[in-house]
Amino acid sequence: MSEMNMTHPESEPRGLRKNEPLSGKTTFRVGGPASFYLEAYDEPSIREAISWAHARDVRLTVLGGGSNVLVADRGVDALVLRVGIRGIRHEMTG
Repeated sequence: MSEMNMTHPESEPRGLRKNEPLSGKTTFRVGGPASFYLEAYDEPSIREAISWAHARDVRLTVLGGGSNVLVADRGVDALVLRVGIRGIRHEMTG
């Protein structure tokens, strides 16, 4: 979590969008908007988004690549978190 959001929990995560259309984010190209939408490309951004949603009792929906997903025309009343982390990193210790 960024230093700014640790000291000011009322602030929104960087890149948070409201009423974001989801139709362009799935392979079927259908569906309504997300109440809140954020693309996260690292673990701290994911943690920050989850904390923000939890503090406000906002439901969380995780979206990966967008394939095999159908979104209702009425949209999603939640924070839709699109995880953009690619690959797996393995660290050896000892």
